[in-house]
Amino acid sequence: MKSKKRKLKEVKRINKYVCFLEKNHEWDYVYIVDLLRFKLKMTRKLFEKEGHSVPETKNEIVSQIREVEQLLRKVIDDEYYKPFRKEIEAKYGKSKLKFGKIKNGVGKLTVKWDLPEEKQEEAINEQLRLGELATQMRKDDLKKAFDLMSENIWNWWD
Repeated sequence: MKSKKRKLKEVKRINKYVCFLEKNHEWDYVYIVDLLRFKLKMTRKLFEKEGHSVPETKNEIVSQIREVEQLLRKVIDDEYYKPFRKEIEAKYGKSKLKFGKIKNGVGKLTVKWDLPEEKQEEAINEQLRLGELATQMRKDDLKKAFDLMSENIWNWWD
């Protein structure tokens, strides 16, 4: 039979998951990544509070988990393009978005600058290139997070 103290601890833990899951949905990969980040955060906090079965490695393990959490948070926040947007705006000015008519459930989005036509194409190509770079940076961070987990996860528990 479980003690009242242990039951209370389990109820608190379950409530944390319930609160998290109320905002976690099934329709986007971000929610899968965030679920993993949440679980790692719970594990890290447990190790920080109650220690680890091998006390000598506790700080290293907490640091490894924190690094994976931070990478996953960065992937979720997806602000990789933000500095590039400032670079584009400094070079070409602010862009204007124009939404075209929706046909068969598909709309057309056009990006334009107040620039001569020959500069328009240059701006669009640079924006596309920087967008691809931002996407690659995001993929690299996700890969790094999964690689760190793959390398270390067996050592995170006794």
